[in-house]
Amino acid sequence: MNGFVSRFLDDATFANALLTEVLCYSKTVQKPDLVVQRLLPPILGRAVSSLQLRQFSSRLKHQSLREDYPFSSWPNVSPHDEKGKRDASIVASLYRQLARDDLDKAGQLFEKIASDTTSIDRDDLDRFIIPLLREMIDITEHQPSEASLFYSKIISTYIERMVQKEPPKPQDWSLPDDAQKCYRPDCTYCPLVRQFLEDPSQEHRDFAIPQKSYYDFRAHIPHWYEATGEGSGEAYKVKVTKSLDMWKQKHKQWRGRVDHAQSALRSLPETPLRQCLGDGEYRDLMDLRIVKLPTEDMIMDLPSSAQAEAGKRKRKRSDISDAA
Repeated sequence: MNGFVSRFLDDATFANALLTEVLCYSKTVQKPDLVVQRLLPPILGRAVSSLQLRQFSSRLKHQSLREDYPFSSWPNVSPHDEKGKRDASIVASLYRQLARDDLDKAGQLFEKIASDTTSIDRDDLDRFIIPLLREMIDITEHQPSEASLFYSKIISTYIERMVQKEPPKPQDWSLPDDAQKCYRPDCTYCPLVRQFLEDPSQEHRDFAIPQKSYYDFRAHIPHWYEATGEGSGEAYKVKVTKSLDMWKQKHKQWRGRVDHAQSALRSLPETPLRQCLGDGEYRDLMDLRIVKLPTEDMIMDLPSSAQAEAGKRKRKRSDISDAA
């Protein structure tokens, strides 16, 4: 058996596909199986060194033929969340198999999981990665130093990818990103509007345009800006007032992602994680500090030079709030 299987293990794709199917088959039959016991040893060494975490995601296999992934697609399991838990249990079982036989290979698996979390499909962060962190919580007891780095890296990656950085409030009235698309190379209004949007001191501006061109001009102004016209004919004027509504919308969406991520992370067992990471790092991760702008509490923890810079940014944001 070993000699036969070894003939094909130079193909990393085959080795990983075979490993995944064998592990999932073992989970399906839920009892010791001679085929599994014979196949795993020659596969493990080659497969772990070239393992890709995404190969364990059943979500990526739902449109494939059942014959392509007879076990790892979990054809008889629903819904998708349950499949994600099954995916996670398979990776956890692989870790336990390696930890019994070869701690170096178990360490390689840690590194691969942490590395691949940065590139795995975003949809798999909740349905696969969070259950995987829950499944592997026992490593905090058996390999505490490795577990600390493992959980710190993966939770940080989850936060950065799922939540992303907090949208900073504009420090002045320069809002160049609010410019609307225009496909006319010789457009009369583009330079005027762009100049207004980029001006950090102008919240309002009056534009003199022919009344008949109002709608053409208005298409260059963000729809969330206030634009009021007065006069008639060639003496027509449009007063445009900038707005922070786009930032408010982005920040509201960001806050929704924060709440979602915190709920997911707080579903992980608190006691072993807190003991593994330490109170300070556990609190920082659960509070999602790596994606939040500095607050007064955060500033107090920073070096003096960073405190001064953060204080300047906060004062600028307060100034624009007063102006608005």
